[in-house]
This record gives sequence, C-alpha cells and structure tokens, in this order.
Amino acid sequence: MRCQGSRLAQRGRAVTDQKLPAKIIAEDARTEQAAEKQNEALARLRWRWTLDESNPDRVSIRAYARDVGRADRTIGAQARGYANWSASPGARTLSEWIERAKMTGEKAEIVEAVAEANAVTFKHAASQYAPDVGRVRDAVEKAVERQPEMTADDKVAYAKHTAQTIARSKAADAKRRTERAAQRSVMFMRIDAKLAHARRDLRDVLEFGRDLGLGDDEIEDVKQALAKIKSFTDLIDMALTGSMDVDWDAELTKIGDF
Repeated sequence: MRCQGSRLAQRGRAVTDQKLPAKIIAEDARTEQAAEKQNEALARLRWRWTLDESNPDRVSIRAYARDVGRADRTIGAQARGYANWSASPGARTLSEWIERAKMTGEKAEIVEAVAEANAVTFKHAASQYAPDVGRVRDAVEKAVERQPEMTADDKVAYAKHTAQTIARSKAADAKRRTERAAQRSVMFMRIDAKLAHARRDLRDVLEFGRDLGLGDDEIEDVKQALAKIKSFTDLIDMALTGSMDVDWDAELTKIGDF
C-alpha cells in the first residue's frame, strides 16, 4: 500500500517552472531540425513530380494526390510552397510558404499585410491574428464597393494601410491599459497606506476606550463619532463598487466633520 501511495503522490506532483535538462533541450532541437528536413524532402518530392517542368514524367497535382491518397489541396500547397521557397531563399521559411500557398492570392496578401504590420511571421498572423485579418478583409471589400476600379496593387496598398492602422490602434490601447494598471497600483498603495494608518488609530481608540472608563457624555460623543465613521466607510464601499446614483457632496455634508 505504501508503494502504491508513493506512486500516486508522484503522479499528482504539481508541475513546476524549473528549467529543462540540457539534454532535453538539445534533443528537442535535433528532433525539430530532423522534422524540418523531412518536411523539406517531402515538399521537394511533391514539387518534383508535379510542378518541376524539368521532369518529363511529372503528373498533375490531382493525379499525384489520387495516387498517394492525399487531398489535392495538401499536395498543391506543398508543391507550390516549395517552388516559391526555393525561388526566394531567406524570404521566409518553407512552412510559411506552404501556409501561404493554402490561401487564395487575395487572402494571402491580407495575411501578409497583417503579419508585416505586427512584425510577426505569416504563419503566426494566419493562426493568431484572425480578427485583424477579418477586419482588413472587410475594409478592403468596402473600399472596392466604393471604388470598383481599384487594381490589385491598390487593394494590397489599402490592406497594408488598414493593417498598420489597426496595429497602431491596438498598440495604443495596450499602452493605455498598462498605464491605467500602473496608476491603479500606485493609487492602491496610497489607499492601503491610509487604511493601515486608520486601523492603527482605531486600535488606539479601542485600547483607550477599554482602559479609561469614560463618562456617559463622553461615551455618547464617541458613539456619534463612530456612527459618522461607519457612514463614511459605507460611502467608501459604494465608491469602490462603482455606485453611480450618489450625490457625493450631499452625503459628505450629511456626515459633517468628525
């Protein structure tokens, strides 16, 4: 039973953020590199037997896909992606060219505009910036409705301008949120310090009230002051919870001076 309990405890051990062993990091890099080479070899093979015009025995993408049991879209994207990648070395990775080849020319241009505006890879823009891609596409479509004579280059330029505008707007919003969070942190520390001071003062009142044996009139005055403090803390609670229908000046006037 002890052994079983020990094994269960090990299985339930919390995941930590400790650094991976060096050998695991190296193994990950080797495995990823091997996968990239395998992907490159597969893409080259599919390009060689479909789009490589120097190969007299090449077949159509549809025939290749049929014979290997894969979708036309998969074979076509890898073959076209490899062709573009080999023609533009260093422009982007093979996997990105393949991702780009899965899209129509117009959508690819829009994703490209979003990637450029946000300084991310094409693949990352396609998977993580879908809302931005949708906004740019909608903006381009509306622009074409207004100006049917827009050329393909005009559409690309408009997409880039729109993507940059969206990216700048998001960056400005993020900056404002960060600044507001910083301001809230500073204000919280100030409030916390004042509340700590008030707690210390009230603790002193407790100690004095317990030990001094005040007279009836003095006790009544203290009770009235405590009632005002209670009203004040109620106002603070309403302020913190965002109550809107409060005439703060009128409420403060009711409480009066302590």
